[in-house]
Amino acid sequence: IAPELIYLALFEPEGNLVVNRLAEITNLNQSIVLGADSLRTPHFASQIGEAPAEIYVTGTVIAGTNYDSFQAVWLNRYATLLTSSAPAYAYDATQLLMQAIESVAVVGQNGALVVGRGALRDWLSVAEQPGLTGTLRCAPTGDCAATIYGVYELDTAVRNNAFWPPPLVWQFE
Repeated sequence: IAPELIYLALFEPEGNLVVNRLAEITNLNQSIVLGADSLRTPHFASQIGEAPAEIYVTGTVIAGTNYDSFQAVWLNRYATLLTSSAPAYAYDATQLLMQAIESVAVVGQNGALVVGRGALRDWLSVAEQPGLTGTLRCAPTGDCAATIYGVYELDTAVRNNAFWPPPLVWQFE
């Protein structure tokens, strides 16, 4: 008896090793494999060989003209495709913090720039700012990301390095 789905909360190279080993095990080679976002990379997809028939990975969903422009600048500057959402979230976090500082900073009596933590926190708690990843709103816990999660299929074209990013097959907010 084989499981219908095997979830891998692994990174490379362990994820590659496990998926390739699953292909060799008769009872497991027909199970669907779902990997964490840490496996949503072109390298992982190209290293899984004769893996089980269906392989999916999770990851964030980012779309829109601002993100498309960001990707184009990235490709032009680094001559490689963006393979992770981390740079977009880092950009959004930096922009949000800079906007907050510009909004609440004051010049102190001695000429020093003063950024009050309370004022900064208050500004972030009510601000809604457009970002690469969507509209940024900070929760009381401090989480400000505009995250939509998705499931991507590592189909044959993706595994053969013919296509990246992988197709989105399901998303939720």
